[in-house]
Amino acid sequence: MSYEIGIGKCRKVLKVLLSDEHLDKRVYNAFSIIVELNPEDAPIEYYKEVVEWCERYSLVRGLHIHLNGTLNKTNKEDQLVKLLYELTSLCDKIIKYKNN
Repeated sequence: MSYEIGIGKCRKVLKVLLSDEHLDKRVYNAFSIIVELNPEDAPIEYYKEVVEWCERYSLVRGLHIHLNGTLNKTNKEDQLVKLLYELTSLCDKIIKYKNN
């Protein structure tokens, strides 16, 4: 099976994550690319990880406001950094898969 489309999307994601944009914007832009990955674009085990990552990102996007309306910036940024590293690693695995 050819995973060229998935590899291309992962390369785009890595470029976005390495850009000079604010952290929140980089992760959002990466999400916008990776969410379009289809099951045939990557090995199924990695596709499932992408789906799980997208679900975790969606939850983090809603974590930034407390019940009293104040912004929880530190927690959100910590979570975004963690997600950034996870997505970087996942994209790296998808790109390298074809070479193994």
